[in-house]
Amino acid sequence: MRKTILTIVILALLSVSANAAEMFVKVVPEKIGDVELALQESFEQNKLKQVAEIDVFGKMVKAGLPKKMGKNWNLSELSGLKSIIVCNGKLGMNIANINPMYAGVCPIKITMMEHKLGTAITYMRTAGDTKDPKLEAALKALDDAVIKAITTADYE
Repeated sequence: MRKTILTIVILALLSVSANAAEMFVKVVPEKIGDVELALQESFEQNKLKQVAEIDVFGKMVKAGLPKKMGKNWNLSELSGLKSIIVCNGKLGMNIANINPMYAGVCPIKITMMEHKLGTAITYMRTAGDTKDPKLEAALKALDDAVIKAITTADYE
């Protein structure tokens, strides 16, 4: 029941313009720091190289947003918001070799949002918006690699 409530709450927090089929979401009843460590290990095991980490929540606080926004600050009660940038050079180059306009899908951004009930991990899928079967297969391979790393991480 707790996991169901957590999933509902986290999904309600996600206010993006993409439809649900494009976003992969995994909810973990753990703190964001523990989730991040588990993801880093899984990325390494799945040949995804972490190239950057951005503490978005920390940057917002440091920029003074709580004071600037007043009562409208953090109504969703997030306690952490981080993005991790990873890349698999081979998958990324395969995509760019097919269509250089798609080179921007790698590096890959994974976002973690911590709420009092746990952490949601989100990834925007890249496949599904092209009619080129070769490009679609390469994008799906990228999505599969990222989702495998997220789902196989040891969060406990």
